[in-house]
Amino acid sequence: MIERCKMMDITCFCYDFRISVLEEGTKWERVRKKTRRLMRYKDYYYILNFLSRNNLRFDLVHSNSSIFDIGLFLSHKWNVPHIWHVREFAKEDYGLETIFSKRDIKKQYLKTDTVIAISDAIAKRVLSYSAQIIVRKVYNGIHLTEEYEKVYFKDNFVRFCIVGAIQPQKGQFDVVKACKLLEEKKIVDYQLYIVGDRGSDYYQEILNYISQNKELEEKVFFTGFERDINGFLRNMDIGIMASDFEAFGRVTVEYMANYMPVIGTNSGGTPEVIGDVGVLYTPHDIISLSNHMAQFMENRQSIRKSGILARKRASMFTDEKNAGKIYGIYEDVINKGVI
Repeated sequence: MIERCKMMDITCFCYDFRISVLEEGTKWERVRKKTRRLMRYKDYYYILNFLSRNNLRFDLVHSNSSIFDIGLFLSHKWNVPHIWHVREFAKEDYGLETIFSKRDIKKQYLKTDTVIAISDAIAKRVLSYSAQIIVRKVYNGIHLTEEYEKVYFKDNFVRFCIVGAIQPQKGQFDVVKACKLLEEKKIVDYQLYIVGDRGSDYYQEILNYISQNKELEEKVFFTGFERDINGFLRNMDIGIMASDFEAFGRVTVEYMANYMPVIGTNSGGTPEVIGDVGVLYTPHDIISLSNHMAQFMENRQSIRKSGILARKRASMFTDEKNAGKIYGIYEDVINKGVI
């Protein structure tokens, strides 16, 4: 972002500050929460004083995550609107525990001019604190690849893939176990590609499982991080979103933009993103997941048909639409005070 601002001759300042969460299981958690609540103000006032000394003035403050409240602090000091862009389930997605009570969070949201939620699931969570909170839903946006002629089933394999950080809440192990069930049913004309940084204990646990089940060694592949994800997805047939509780699922849209039906968990924002161009299963239900994989393999024509529909649905989630809606909220807040 900083490099992009420099290219566009936009003044940009970058400072570290303490966030308003701790990792779950932090030692002396109750004490650490209290000290974090106090110490974060050291950072906040330093940044406030720096900006004030440089006579910088702002029309509004946009906070792009739920895990810090410095934006609310600055907006009140400058008496300008605050927009809080809630983009994640901090605890479910990342194992982060807020330092605030529910009452504190409710007060913070009520003092915010508009909360932007990236999905109905996020909006529901925010409104659970108070029905009086002003919430606008704006889906995340991605830059759609150019339309192209998709070639499916290269080498006669159905290629499944799962993209994301290799960690327990993302569900890669579930997908590998579902592949084991396919092998037991003698359904073998598939490949699974797992995309994401390697090296975690969870990654090693999956490797050990594959080593114990030799038939999977020629079926499951780890690619590591893929810089050109769209180039990679051109060669995949079906995307899997196995997360416990995805707030939105950018990867889900990238699957769909590359003419891929999606097998996703029936949780978080995944169902509303997929709509009717994929299938859903309960998180960790590897039998259901394996059955969905088998059904697609047994009816390959459905992959083509669903893939075309998926590409059309992906057009709902473009970066242009995302930016336009957010800018419209900026205008509404500045011109009207609140929406």
